[in-house]
Amino acid sequence: MAKQGSIRRELKREHLCEKYNEKRKIIKQSLSIIIKIIVYLRITINKIDFPKRLDETVNGYFRRISYYFFLKYLIKERFPIWWRILQSRYQKIPRNALPSRRQRRCWITGRSRGVYRDFGLSRHCLREMGSEGLIPGLIKSSW
Repeated sequence: MAKQGSIRRELKREHLCEKYNEKRKIIKQSLSIIIKIIVYLRITINKIDFPKRLDETVNGYFRRISYYFFLKYLIKERFPIWWRILQSRYQKIPRNALPSRRQRRCWITGRSRGVYRDFGLSRHCLREMGSEGLIPGLIKSSW
């Protein structure tokens, strides 16, 4: 069994994710609207010169990174007030409210590692319940 404190912490993170989910969506939508406006203004990254000695894969990597920073720069330059407002709103959201900080847990033991998404069980519980025939549709293979 997992410690009760870690289980409670995960439950708290889950509630925070649900609570701030709408705020995050609104901020992301407004940011995407700004990006669409920039694209509508036909500001492209193709005017930026890249070193020609780089391989195609490395060049593609730098192109993606520079595109991200280029968009960020354009947003800061063209819409500085909007950028500050969105940034301050996004920073007010607690860190534990991000969905990437949630961790799946086995609903029987509370184990956090080796959890299968389809069943919500850890690998130990899945093996035991599968061999006992408690999970419908799961058959232990033998060859």
